[in-house]
Amino acid sequence: MNEIQQTIYEQIKSNRVKAFLGGFVSLPSDKSIIWRFLARARKNIKMFEIVYNEGEDLYEILFYTIRGDIVEHVKHVYADQLREIIESKLGLNIDF
Repeated sequence: MNEIQQTIYEQIKSNRVKAFLGGFVSLPSDKSIIWRFLARARKNIKMFEIVYNEGEDLYEILFYTIRGDIVEHVKHVYADQLREIIESKLGLNIDF
């Protein structure tokens, strides 16, 4: 896991997310992280990907079905908005 991926992981407090959602993380590129999870969420969402846009210093979040179809794509997200957006799109409160 590189520095960008580690930062994303820490910004969403992934230990709490992992404890609540279960699942696992994969690292498809050096600027993104994909979270596949077991919990039931809205709109049949089964995974989300957080992508860091280094030029803008912002993030994008993509929400996928189990088949890999994009359910929603949220652009221009600040670091402090990551958890809030993930919670609202999943319909789950992941804060203990």
